[in-house]
Amino acid sequence: MNEKSALFVLGMHRSGTSLMAGCLAGLGVDFGSELIPARKGVNEKGFFEHRQILEVHDRILGLLESDWMDPCPLPTGWSEGASTIAEERRLQAILQRDLRHPLIGIKDPRLARLLPLWTGLMEREDRATKAIIVLRKPSEIAASLARRDQFTEERSLLLWLNQMLGAEEVTRGLPRLFVNFEDVLAHPAEICERIADRLEIQFPISPAEGRVMLEQFATKSLQHHHIDTGENPMVAEAWEIFRKAASDPSFCPSEALRDLRKKAAASNALFGATHREMAQEVKDLRQAFRDSIAALKHRERQLEDVNQGFQTALNSLRELGVIEAEAPLPEVLTRLPEDPPPPIEITPVLEEKMATPALPATKEPDLTYKGAIDFSIENNSHTLAFRFLTEASAGKHCRVLEAGCASGYFGQALREFGHDVWGVETDAEAAAVAAESIENVFVGTIENFLGADERPTAFDFVTFGDVLEHIADPGKVLQQTRELLGPEGCVIASIPNVAHLAVRGMLLEGKFEYSKLGIMDETHLRFFTRDSILELFATAGFAVERIATTVLPPEATGIPVSPGPLAAAAAACDDDEIDVFQFVILARPVKGTEASNPPATLRARAGKRVLALPPVANSTLVDIRIRQPLRAWSEQLGGHFRCGNLAIPLAEDIAWAEVIVLQREANEPTLELIRQLKRAGKKIVFDIDDLLTEMPDYLLSSQTTGQRRELLEETLAEVDAITVATEPLREAYRDLNPNIFVVPNTSSAMPPLPPLDSEDARVALIVASSDTVRLDFITQCLREVQDAVGDKIRLIGIGPPGEYLAAQGIPVERNQNLSYENFRLFLQSLPSAIGLIPLNDSRFNSCKSAIKFLDYAQAGVVSICSEVSPYTEVVEDRKTGRLAPNTTADWKRAIIDLVEDSQHRQDLARSAHRAANEEWGSQNAAIAWQSLVEHLGPYPPRDAAVDPNLISNMAVPNQALRVLDKVRDILIRIQDPYRRARVRQILKSEGLTGFGRRLLGRN
Repeated sequence: MNEKSALFVLGMHRSGTSLMAGCLAGLGVDFGSELIPARKGVNEKGFFEHRQILEVHDRILGLLESDWMDPCPLPTGWSEGASTIAEERRLQAILQRDLRHPLIGIKDPRLARLLPLWTGLMEREDRATKAIIVLRKPSEIAASLARRDQFTEERSLLLWLNQMLGAEEVTRGLPRLFVNFEDVLAHPAEICERIADRLEIQFPISPAEGRVMLEQFATKSLQHHHIDTGENPMVAEAWEIFRKAASDPSFCPSEALRDLRKKAAASNALFGATHREMAQEVKDLRQAFRDSIAALKHRERQLEDVNQGFQTALNSLRELGVIEAEAPLPEVLTRLPEDPPPPIEITPVLEEKMATPALPATKEPDLTYKGAIDFSIENNSHTLAFRFLTEASAGKHCRVLEAGCASGYFGQALREFGHDVWGVETDAEAAAVAAESIENVFVGTIENFLGADERPTAFDFVTFGDVLEHIADPGKVLQQTRELLGPEGCVIASIPNVAHLAVRGMLLEGKFEYSKLGIMDETHLRFFTRDSILELFATAGFAVERIATTVLPPEATGIPVSPGPLAAAAAACDDDEIDVFQFVILARPVKGTEASNPPATLRARAGKRVLALPPVANSTLVDIRIRQPLRAWSEQLGGHFRCGNLAIPLAEDIAWAEVIVLQREANEPTLELIRQLKRAGKKIVFDIDDLLTEMPDYLLSSQTTGQRRELLEETLAEVDAITVATEPLREAYRDLNPNIFVVPNTSSAMPPLPPLDSEDARVALIVASSDTVRLDFITQCLREVQDAVGDKIRLIGIGPPGEYLAAQGIPVERNQNLSYENFRLFLQSLPSAIGLIPLNDSRFNSCKSAIKFLDYAQAGVVSICSEVSPYTEVVEDRKTGRLAPNTTADWKRAIIDLVEDSQHRQDLARSAHRAANEEWGSQNAAIAWQSLVEHLGPYPPRDAAVDPNLISNMAVPNQALRVLDKVRDILIRIQDPYRRARVRQILKSEGLTGFGRRLLGRN
């Protein structure tokens, strides 16, 4: 039997795959810790589907313009596309993080199409891949889908046929077993025995031992439909073949299904075009909702807050006897006095009634529990520590000491990225668990470890995750920690904030009460604020380079606090950290033994407040130009940053901000908004990353932008300052506004990941762009390169370049545009690659930044760039990349040189990676923003009043209402009767917002 195995449960939706997976889970098969919860009326006992795996599967199908109910086959070569490879990285991370048991299970009906993606992953994990295909009468599945999704019987049967044919095809060559839903329901232990025998599986709990449990789980209540009617002839023929495969394990259905497969393929070819047209309508509908739901969420949150506040006030008035308890709302409103009432006396009785009860303390996890960390959750100290480590190490493999490693879950996550981790833990039981995932665990205190005679040294990082506050003399420990660090070593620490609003409110009540966990943990010996943390590290001989925060509202801290003192404390606060739960610090030892001075800009109340209001809150452009540089400014130089949405700006954000950043959007409402904000005393900055006043005709957005040129120029002249990415762009706009600041684009470091194993030794040549670019001057070069070294290369086009090259008759692997994150993951996944960055010489292009070169460099990919600005200012030819004049001969020579010389490729890639982090890192953007906010002074006092009607008078929020009108028009035009019926049902039961959430996969 194989030491490590993966059981894949396949079958049509509603066929009993959840029943089968539940039985396997009961026998000890590990399906992971993040399972989708059971849902009443659908799957009462659970789906046994890993939430994150399901999200990746849906994302892959979406990128391939498909979904679970698509009867058409996936495009040829889909598993080798750039989008799929990037998502494969995420599946690999999920496996390493949450599916580490020797016997794991993965269940999802989508595996009938996506299993080929997993077989390679299992090979790299050295796991045997085995499959269980669950069968159920097609008529019963159709009835179930009609009840759940309002599908017609014909549609359900078509999906069943294609799904089952797919499941049979993707499992060929694998150890597999067909099982009948009714047999699993009637005899679960016997079916599991058959699985163990036929697939050579040794369950942690044998089916005989688990018989009672299996019979209690597999109850008749799980079968909602009992139908035995005639089937469509093709479906009936397929059903009989699959039934035979389930009853006779020696029978191979592949040959028997050959003719049926041909008929199904012909049917798909006939109706595929109609289906794709219908799918495009749904895609357009989803996009319209994406444009409106973001705005609706903000509006919904505001309305909920208003409603909650109104109800609270109403209840308080009723308790005080101001109004009758049963008085109807209209009567209450007409009886409210116009003049403000005298202040209400807060009596002890009323104080007790109004008090917000503390949340129950979270139960301490069992030490045998292996935590799983999701680094995509930003408001988390582990995520921030991991990002600090990645950026400070420039994505290299590091030697890390984790003080207070607990059961090792953070150290395990670091090891999955190739880091060498040591742990120190006082609790022997926790240390024993940590030792299962961290090779070197010292049992004892950090003081014991520092005093050990043969302790290791030369660590790149020492981490203190909520540890220093438990130490009597943390300053002494930090001083001694300096001896553990290598030449470029750093300390990363997370420390609770005792100045949180909940603590301040508690103190106003005259209380100082400890709890089991959190800020007031009863085992804390020291308490810290931002400034005292800076003093601690400075006294210990460290320079704090970065400080980030996690935030929690008072009610989520577990600290009991009454609303009166809480409101009084909030009114008295003049800093930006009343909701800060933890500070996360990156500090580096200063040379010598003298204490350093804490950086003044990082102290509380020192930084300016910047609010960004981009037209689209979540986009690559916002990340590169706004979110990443302002986050770096906030963490490195002490500024305060929020990011909202131009469609619905929040009044509290406007009142809070001293500087407001807008981006790229130039229209009448935005111009009026700028004037209103300036009258309110706000400093307005406009970010623009291209020469939008002189756009080339070949760009997709040139016509729209050209129509707004006058408005754009008027907007640029109106604002207090402009931020651009390059010096040439600053010069181009100088006549419009004298206050222009260059905030360079940067590319963040990527955590180290090994290249995906591949038998393809060819060098990947990548041409990528999200917009149209001129490629005519390298087209002939690529033909000649393929003629000369075609057996050594593969040409990959991402976005419009792939379409253009294919149209020129050049063999190219075409891929649609990728998200920024997926693009970088794809680059990092390639074992050997060269980025081709052609750019024609023009005034527009000379104003662009070299961000693409930096992205390639961070991913370890060497680049060949056109020898034009901006690349001539960033790339050192033959040192950090290659610069090629825009001629066929020069480009051909540069490509072939790098294809033939692997060592030269690697040397250039390493040098480019170093330059991207050391010369073009985020510190440059942070310094630029600091210069800008200093230049914009003086600022009005922070307590300056802001017109409360400012937001309601703005024209921009009304755009959201116009978007909704467009959405309604789209709904009316839907032609597919099946989808129209489903839309009506969801709108009736869940409303417009509920329907939008469903479209976005939020349910």
